Amino acid sequence: MKTMALARACVWRGVGAGRRPWLFHGTFSNMSTEAMGAASADAPAPPPPPEAADDSNHGRRELRSVSQRFTNISYSPLRMNLVAKLLRRLTVPEALAQSTFTKKKGGAIAKDLIERCASVAEMKYGLSHDQLLVDKIFVTQGKGQKMVRTMGRGRTGIEFVRNSHLNVTLTEIDFEDRIRAASTRNQQTKWKKLEARAGSRAARP
Repeated sequence: MKTMALARACVWRGVGAGRRPWLFHGTFSNMSTEAMGAASADAPAPPPPPEAADDSNHGRRELRSVSQRFTNISYSPLRMNLVAKLLRRLTVPEALAQSTFTKKKGGAIAKDLIERCASVAEMKYGLSHDQLLVDKIFVTQGKGQKMVRTMGRGRTGIEFVRNSHLNVTLTEIDFEDRIRAASTRNQQTKWKKLEARAGSRAARP
């Protein structure tokens, strides 16, 4: 009886602290302190946390990559981004062909940067053009400049000239992974031909 009275007093004292006594009244009135301690001791232990998944690459070798950058290009970032979207995720021969025949000014700039990046990869790792992929190519805004804009009737205004930065990352192609992930037979044939061409060029003295 003393335990029940003490429990009820503790519960009703908690009303001022914002607690709701009807949530705890049945628990304290029907179970003594000793019984509560025994129940907590007999409660099963919580299950152990699941083991973290193995994030290893399962023996895959790390693909080599080379990055280059052109800064302060006198070309709008919006227009340069159109060329970047055209060349992204293409192989180096395809990217060079697309940048050669595009009519945009940024095509020649992107072609020079890709060729320079491919030459660095060849000198550093011995990779040919057929073994490289344009993994990342993105544009950032460079330093702008305000200039005088001449208008009619002798008036002048302000013209803002925008510059851009072009960033390119070429990555080595994993032909086995590409062939395995191909969704159509034509894509598989494409990667197999490219692998054979890259192997024949690598075998040349």
